[in-house]
This record gives sequence, structure tokens and C-alpha cells, in this order.
Amino acid sequence: MLIQEIFAADVTRDIAPVIYFHEQEPDKVRAEVSEYIITGGYPDDDPRHKRIQSGIHEQFVKLLRALARELQKKEGIDLPASWISGFYGSGKSSFAKLLGLALDGMILPDGKTVAESLLSRDDSPRSQEFRDAWQQVVEQIDPIAIVFDIGAVARDDEQIHSAVKRQVQQRLGYCVNHYVAEFELKLEIDGQWPAFLDQAQQTLGKSWDEVKHHQLAEEDFSEVMHQLDSDRYLDPMSWRDSHIASLSDSGTSPEETTRAITAMLKNRALGQYLSQFTKVRLL
Repeated sequence: MLIQEIFAADVTRDIAPVIYFHEQEPDKVRAEVSEYIITGGYPDDDPRHKRIQSGIHEQFVKLLRALARELQKKEGIDLPASWISGFYGSGKSSFAKLLGLALDGMILPDGKTVAESLLSRDDSPRSQEFRDAWQQVVEQIDPIAIVFDIGAVARDDEQIHSAVKRQVQQRLGYCVNHYVAEFELKLEIDGQWPAFLDQAQQTLGKSWDEVKHHQLAEEDFSEVMHQLDSDRYLDPMSWRDSHIASLSDSGTSPEETTRAITAMLKNRALGQYLSQFTKVRLL
């Protein structure tokens, strides 16, 4: 017998050394969750409990039960944040990434959700604890999530809250250009968004949804704003020239960012709860 024959999966394939937060393609996530090992979940009288007294099963159950308790408080949530720590290679990234994508409702190529696949990976005697804890959370809220590595998405000298806002913009379908996304939100708040969408179709010959992910989306946006309000924006590039310059020179405070995220959720994800899973490296 060869050593490779004792493994359940092919060990000669390309196996990534670590889990990357930015790799969120459904095929990639399906492969990751299909091989995810949930340790623990053994009763106290089980011999395996002596070896693994608190495994991944216990950590999932502990975290989800704590979230459920916080959501049940009549006076509101006190401690909405948690810190996942551990040694290098202990599974922090897998834990946070798969839980976040499960809360976000990602659908895998086989038609199952990440949540269904993740729960099925717990084959311990106490697996029902994990399922019950999950249900306690999702029965109270309709969750969405953003999952990202702050080191990978933050720009030079950018504040963390600004990077977070950009991730929320992307998750909620705002323009790929975050300067344009800022103004999209202003149009929504002022009730001018439907008029903008109609004008975009007329001006560009395409819906804004088809255009907003283009690298030159700010030019298309500027052209639409010129048609929508020609008294203020005198030529097709007036909006771009005036607003891109002013926005690029100004930042937003954490309080302003919080208000902006709240407004985005109100306009595009009303009634849903946003969860953030951020990977931070401490040197």
C-alpha cells in the first residue's frame, strides 16, 4: 500500500497552504467546505472527549448561542463583536470565512447553501447542538455578511472604517467606483434615484446595472447627471470634474461612515442584519 492510498481525498492535487478571504468563488468555497473538518462535539464520557475537550464544534455553538442571546435582549444588543484568535494554522480564517459566507446565504454550484454544507460537516454525536444554535440565530434575523481581509482591501493610509464602507457598497450593489457610490446613496436619500435610473437608460441606452461595474463608470455617471440637471452640470464631464476632486481630498469620520452604512442598508437591505468578518494581521 502506498501512503497516498490511506487518504480519503487525492493529496497529489494542488492544496493551498492557507485559506484566503478573497477567494469567494462558489466553486472554491464548495471545495473548502467539503473538506472542512469540525473537531469536537463528543460527550464527556466519550474517550475522544479527553483528547478534544473544546473543538471547532464547541466554538461554533458558543459563538452562535451568544449571538442569539444578544439578539433576544429587549434593550438592544450590548456586545455585537467577537474576536477570533489562535496560533498560526489553527483554523481562524476557515472558521470566520465559512461562518460569514453561511450567514450571507451563498449558494454553491450543487444548489446547497454554504450553511447547509457547513452544518452537514459536523458528524459528531452532538451535531444537533450546532444546528439548533444556528437556527436560534437565523430565526431572529435575516442576515447578510461581508467577508474580507483588511490587509488586502485597504488602500494606502486608508482608515479601516473607510475600507469597511467600500466593502458594504460592493455587497449592496453600488457602483464599483466608490466616489460614484457615495453619490448614488445621496440620490437615494433625496428620492432622486428612480429619476436617475430612467435618465441613465435614455442617455446610455443601457440600464445603470449594466454600466456601473465598468472602469469608466464615473464618466457615464457624469453624463447622466448632466442630462438630469443641466443647469448645475453644464457639460457631460462637469460632475466628474467637480465631485471626484472634492471627494478624493476628503475623508469620512467613523460616525459619518456608520450613518452612511445605516442609510445603505435602509435603502437596499431593509430589515436585514449586516455581519462583518474581517481578517486582521497583528505584527
